[in-house]
Amino acid sequence: TPEMLGEEEVDIRKYAAEVGSAIATGASPIGEAAAVGAELDITVSDMGLGVDYVETFVVVMDGTHGIILIEKAAYEDYDPATDEYAFPNPYGWCDDGSSPWNRTEDIITGAQLTYLLSEFDSNIYPTNTEIFGEPLGRGDEGQKVWILIHNIRGDSYYDMENYTSYIAGYFSASEDAENNKNMMHIDSYDWEQYC
Repeated sequence: TPEMLGEEEVDIRKYAAEVGSAIATGASPIGEAAAVGAELDITVSDMGLGVDYVETFVVVMDGTHGIILIEKAAYEDYDPATDEYAFPNPYGWCDDGSSPWNRTEDIITGAQLTYLLSEFDSNIYPTNTEIFGEPLGRGDEGQKVWILIHNIRGDSYYDMENYTSYIAGYFSASEDAENNKNMMHIDSYDWEQYC
């Protein structure tokens, strides 16, 4: 519904329908190509404060249908001895296990990212395209999906004591059009339980 999309999203979709997505957003019709180690600045949503901000992502894997990027802070805090990326949680103050929400960082391993990309390429993408059809061809990668993994900012990001839920992921058509890429966001929380 328009209420769920928000005014900005509705406006950009209307304008893009009239003039085309590249003209409406000023995006390059080609887009930047994926290269492991490359950085990409993406304007993402801070749903806790109701604003947008720029997050820098780094390409870590390139698969058949998906490209995995993680926030730059986690990329820079990689420990090769444990194969772990540490995603900072600046509002956390305790890692004693007393609260699943109150933590100073989220950990994701290279093996978990490899598993995600394998599942995306062999199961998730084929199932989605069978049901919903092929995504738009965008940029040099065509129909590939850019999977952006970061600590998504919602209410629990800022106030871990009073919230018991979080935003596990989202997608935004306006971000896709602006960057000329098919993108989805996945939160960095609780990967141990799922991957």
